[in-house]
Amino acid sequence: MNPSQSTAHFIEIESPIGLLLTACSDKSILAIQFGNDSKSDLTVWLESIGRIPSGEPNAVALKLQRELAEYFAGKRRRFTVKPELIGTDFQTKIWRALMEIPFGETVSYGELANRAGRPLAARAAGGACGKNRVPILIPCHRAIASGGGLGGFGGGLDVKRQLLRLEGAEF
Repeated sequence: MNPSQSTAHFIEIESPIGLLLTACSDKSILAIQFGNDSKSDLTVWLESIGRIPSGEPNAVALKLQRELAEYFAGKRRRFTVKPELIGTDFQTKIWRALMEIPFGETVSYGELANRAGRPLAARAAGGACGKNRVPILIPCHRAIASGGGLGGFGGGLDVKRQLLRLEGAEF
């Protein structure tokens, strides 16, 4: 293995919103992917960032599995496992702003852009949400349209509604 490469450990997690395919490094969460997405697409992306996919779950993957089960059971509001932010400077600012939105609350894409220091970049904030590889931990489901509409979501709007209802959010 190339010294600049590391392993990405997969684990499939059954959840109330369907199957989640996750990839974890030895320190952080690289991706949470909804079951309707292709495992081969995730593998290609992991290889593009220098990660060697492995079918074996590691300690971080097993901890994520436990924390997601607690989240879906209504027993966890904050995660101790950390996502790895792999994106542009603007995307990572948006993702950090998303992680600051309290459990059960929502903000508009415009407000999200404002929190990231780009008040006129609501559409770009929505685009950054769409590039989020670690949904739930980076809670892009908490970003909604300014008129109160749901906007978009990589896992589909039904999944976004389920996550918001789980958290007791008004939308």
